[in-house]
This record gives sequence, C-alpha cells and structure tokens, in this order.
Amino acid sequence: MNAELDIKVGELVMARPETMRYFERLGIDYCCGGHRSLGEACALAKQDATKVLADLATLDPPTAGVPSLKDWTSASLTDLIQHIVATHHEHQRSAGRW
Repeated sequence: MNAELDIKVGELVMARPETMRYFERLGIDYCCGGHRSLGEACALAKQDATKVLADLATLDPPTAGVPSLKDWTSASLTDLIQHIVATHHEHQRSAGRW
C-alpha cells in the first residue's frame, strides 16, 4: 500500500473538506470510520482505491458541494460540533441512513 492510501480518512477530510461529499457518494465512512486508512475505507466500501486516489487529485472545492472551506482544525469545539450536527448529521438523516 502506498503512502497516499495509508492516510487516515478523517485526516484527509480535515485537510481537504471537499472530499466529504465525494466520500459520501461512494459510501466511504469518514466520520465514525475516520480512523481507517483510505485503502481500508475503500476496501470496506468496495471501491477501487487507485481510482479513488486519482479522483481525489481532480476534486475542485467549488464544485464539491462544500459550503465552507473553514479550517476546522482551529475552530472551537462548540463551533465544530454545531457544524457537524447541522451539516453532516442532517445530511445522513435526509439520505435515510439514520
């Protein structure tokens, strides 16, 4: 497995928020499964890791559907929790996943 596939999915999303919607479309869990490597997450979602890696290189933040590219690594815990609940949990509920 190469270095890019060794990165944790959660770390990748923190560094590149535009990956969230892409992962959601593929069924790659970046929330509760954020501790997994990209390679492991692709295998669990039955996705071709090489293709996912190539697609990630071409993602364009404005077209990825992410309303804000705020640096969440420096946000307060309160702001981060509010963002997660409002954005990601609601998205999961509306998609019928919860």
